Amino acid sequence: MNLKLGALFIVCISLFSLYKTFSRYLKNKLTAQLLVMWSVIWLAITFFALFPQFLDRMMTFFNMGNRLFFLTSGAIIILFVIIFYLTSIISQINKKLSGLAREVSILTFKLEEKNRVNEENGVVDGNE
Repeated sequence: MNLKLGALFIVCISLFSLYKTFSRYLKNKLTAQLLVMWSVIWLAITFFALFPQFLDRMMTFFNMGNRLFFLTSGAIIILFVIIFYLTSIISQINKKLSGLAREVSILTFKLEEKNRVNEENGVVDGNE
C-alpha cells in the first residue's frame, strides 16, 4: 500500500472525527442514529483514502471518468440526505414545541381563572 501524504492527512482527520463522534455519543450529545450515520461517513472516507482503487472501480461502475467530479457528486448527494434528515427532525421539534406552547397557554389560562375566582371569593393564596 503506497500511502501518500494527502491520504495520510485525510485518514488522520477522519479518525479524529470518528473519535470525536464517539465521545459526543458517550456524553449523550449525539443520538444513536447520528452516531451510526457519522461513523459510516468517517469510515468510508478513511477506507477510500486508504484504498483509492475501490473509488476508481466505483467511478467506472457509475461511468464517471473524473475522480473529482465523482467525489463532488457523492458529497452533494450525502449533503442532501443530511439536509432531509435535519429538516424532518426540525419538523418534529416544531410539532412538539407547538403542543407545549398550547399546553402552557391552557395551564396559564386555568391558573389565571383560578386566581380570579379566588380573589372574587376573598381567598388568598388558596387558603381561607
